[in-house]
Amino acid sequence: MKKRRTKMAAHTVVVLLSLATTAVLVADATFRAAVNSQTRPSFHYSASTGWVGAAVPLWSPLDSKYHMFAVCNPASTTPPAPQNYSYCHATSPELMQWTDEAIGVSGVNGTGSVVIVNATKPVSVLVASGGSLALSTDAGLLKWTRTGVATLPLPAGVAARGDVFVYATTPTEMQLVMGTSVGGQAAALAYTAPATNLASWMYQATLFAASASMGLGPIMQAPSYFALNGVMVLMFTASSGQSHWLVGSGTDQAFTLLQQGFVDHGSATLAKPLRTALNEVLVFARIVDPRSAAAQAAAGATGIQSLPRKLTVTNNQLFFQPAAEVSARESDHLRFTGIQLQGNGTWDIAAPFSPNRYHVRLSVTLAKADAGVAGGIRLLKSANQSEHTTVKVAFNGTDPCSTGNVKFHPGMDMPGNDISGTPVSGADANPEACFKSCCSNRDCVAFVYVTSQPGSGQPYCWLKRTVGGTHPLAVANYGIVRTGSAEYTLDTTQSTLDTTVSTGKFVGPDVLDVTKPTVLDVYVDGPVVEVYGPGGAVVLSALVFPTLPTQPGITLFSEGGGASFDVDIWSLEGDAS
Repeated sequence: MKKRRTKMAAHTVVVLLSLATTAVLVADATFRAAVNSQTRPSFHYSASTGWVGAAVPLWSPLDSKYHMFAVCNPASTTPPAPQNYSYCHATSPELMQWTDEAIGVSGVNGTGSVVIVNATKPVSVLVASGGSLALSTDAGLLKWTRTGVATLPLPAGVAARGDVFVYATTPTEMQLVMGTSVGGQAAALAYTAPATNLASWMYQATLFAASASMGLGPIMQAPSYFALNGVMVLMFTASSGQSHWLVGSGTDQAFTLLQQGFVDHGSATLAKPLRTALNEVLVFARIVDPRSAAAQAAAGATGIQSLPRKLTVTNNQLFFQPAAEVSARESDHLRFTGIQLQGNGTWDIAAPFSPNRYHVRLSVTLAKADAGVAGGIRLLKSANQSEHTTVKVAFNGTDPCSTGNVKFHPGMDMPGNDISGTPVSGADANPEACFKSCCSNRDCVAFVYVTSQPGSGQPYCWLKRTVGGTHPLAVANYGIVRTGSAEYTLDTTQSTLDTTVSTGKFVGPDVLDVTKPTVLDVYVDGPVVEVYGPGGAVVLSALVFPTLPTQPGITLFSEGGGASFDVDIWSLEGDAS
């Protein structure tokens, strides 16, 4: 692994700009040239040729390598029929550079799960949703043999058969979670089988069934179920294509929901976990390709996974940060502090780092927490900026407790660290009364009013000490006080002049202390842009495909008011994989 090098800029910069003025600074550090590719990533696992879909990542103690199995069609950028999937296979010693291996298994019916059953012999098994079974006794997981069909009986009243996730509970027993539909809503079923006979699975129970108010749609796709720091996590993709996480308590047969949220507020979907040798849980997600089918075919490949994201949990909230292996690729550090913009100002950093391979840490302090005030960066710019991608943070209003006005969000819940949850009735059974209760508690930063608390059916007022992201919940109505209601935006609407490429604005809501800087980490790797909000509570990802050559450098900007910035930039090194 390459050593991380740091080269600090020789000066600290303070720039004060008036309304709508522009400043340019050229950094005085020299960077090693990197691969200047606008369509191929260096560090993100991607298809070499053809189409790659949902991935199954795995760390194997058999050869001390990371393995990426992914449903694929190496002959075309068009997905094959689900009854005839191939599983492409790649390996990596450190998650950042992947080596393609021979195709592991072909003719698989449905998406599946790979699990090491016995690390001593060794024995590894692939189980697919359509019942396909494959066996490997090779320590490198390179040679596979089809071994028959797995029986996965459906309980009465359940007709949908979805994706599966297999894990070991003991050396002799395996568990399987199947995504499905129960009562027209997304659900997960639990199965068990002896490790010596994975062809015959016994249905155990409905692990979890979503309510209609959760808005998850009729079927659960790409489920996974695992323990993390004393809680259980159920991760899956909803019918909308967006990946969700649920945190709760549970066993192999029953899961009780405590909190929920999104894996990614951008276009990353089909998230799948792996557990490392250090017992950390990392997640990969497939970032949707916005190009037309013709453009994908012309490129000869489609299918890119996100950076590996380390999962942590605090107060039943999941947080996502790039794995440590990502920072090991960083070098040539530049730092600029005290940059101040007024009004609608801009400030260019024309630093000589690769235009397509870098990590920016942006610390933004807005002059006031008023609606319309924002600050951020423009990147992946063409020479005349007719093409560029924008990342920004914006506040949506002032402290409601001082004005008496609050913005309610009916149909939305905001998980967090609770101060209290109190049943209410009569004149107190309304969102306005819950808002006043929050204002009367000096530690309360947000509230959630619930018209019918699950389990009791009573109205509840929840006061929050800290909060994270939001998610749909029909019976909930939240509001924010004392801290700013913020939105992070990844805007690709001006990223390309190619009108056949789908573009959009991806928005992740959060709550921030308006008196402190907001820190965003932005990773650029060829066409991939990933944005991590403070602490990793909100993540946004997208692929962008400019038509013009990308120029080195970024542009800071403020909108609607003043903003101050501290900026750190690292080059990312490596060869395209």
